[in-house]
Amino acid sequence: MLVGGKVMSARDEKQGESDKEDEAKLAEDGRTYRDELSKLVFKASFFFISTFVAVCVVLWALPHIGRVFGRPITDVQLEEYYDNFLPTDLFLTTLPIVSGWIGVVLGYYFSDRAAKARGDQVIEATQGVPRLADRLQAIDVTKDMIPLAEIEKVVLSYDGNGQITTPFARLREVVQKPGFTRAPMFKQDKGNYIFQHIAHESVIYRFEAEKRAKGEDPDKMTIQDFLDDEHVQRYIQDTTVFIKRTATLQDAKAAMEGKRGCQDVFVTGDGNKESPVEGWLPNVWILKRSVARADG
Repeated sequence: MLVGGKVMSARDEKQGESDKEDEAKLAEDGRTYRDELSKLVFKASFFFISTFVAVCVVLWALPHIGRVFGRPITDVQLEEYYDNFLPTDLFLTTLPIVSGWIGVVLGYYFSDRAAKARGDQVIEATQGVPRLADRLQAIDVTKDMIPLAEIEKVVLSYDGNGQITTPFARLREVVQKPGFTRAPMFKQDKGNYIFQHIAHESVIYRFEAEKRAKGEDPDKMTIQDFLDDEHVQRYIQDTTVFIKRTATLQDAKAAMEGKRGCQDVFVTGDGNKESPVEGWLPNVWILKRSVARADG
């Protein structure tokens, strides 16, 4: 099966190369056709205008040529001849049409050449510049993540029944601080922090507003009350992914994009959710880093 796969892969590569060659040949044929068409139009138009001008000059000079050869013609007849000089009307009528036609064809020709030149300049400018994915792949997450010590953590406390006793107000305190729109919650275990939940500020504020509207005091409630709320449960979903310490920024970006609705990437030693957290990469953080790396 592996040999067959290699054969199919080789065939696909050859077919892809053949398709690229065909596309390049068609593009080159198209440029050649436009070149030849433009040359033909230019030559035909030049011949037409030159011939027309020559004929007009000859017809205009005919009365004078007749006088030279002794053909009598009066000044009145000469004036009437020039007043009714048909080639002048034809020339003035057809010249704009011919000129417009030439302009359209040549404009099409030169616009195509200009587009090709711009494309060549872009290719030349980007040659040797690594792709964004390659550049992100060369960056360790440990260099760009928010370290555990800098994360504004909500450390959960529990009673004997495993219920969370941490006040709900602690969530509000976190999201009210500059730069934090989400409140990550952790369980502390022998000095390590194990991820449990994460709540967005919009969900936190909505819960508080709904409780106050019902005459309840959210400051007397616990985070367990918050997590048990039916509305909150619809939004506190599994929107996080975990990657190991040796991963790269591209791995973090790919992991986040590979999970629908994912907004947060947490870094642990082995990439498991149950392992101690070492850092955090919010989606906005990854986006900013990607843009900075693309610009740089």
